[in-house]
Amino acid sequence: MFNNVLILTVVGLLAGTNPGFVSPTEPHRHFKHDDVMDEVSVVVREDKLLVFSAIADKWIEKELRIRETVSEYATGGRVVIVVTNHRVLGFSALVNKWN
Repeated sequence: MFNNVLILTVVGLLAGTNPGFVSPTEPHRHFKHDDVMDEVSVVVREDKLLVFSAIADKWIEKELRIRETVSEYATGGRVVIVVTNHRVLGFSALVNKWN
């Protein structure tokens, strides 16, 4: 049914284990799992982050600051987490906004 789906446990992040972050320059690590469907996708650009929310059926963007670069990011279910050289950003598809 679903092909390669990235599985991320935010619980692992909170517990201090490696939750499976992906560097923008490395290929994605995917795991096959038929019961999980990501409801968000992220595109990292030089000047902004673009997230597609399947729940809202639209793109939401977040501008990056001057000289801000993305170190790593992860998606899972309805959540995107992005780590930059200045801050950590989170996106929730349930409320369709960045924090």
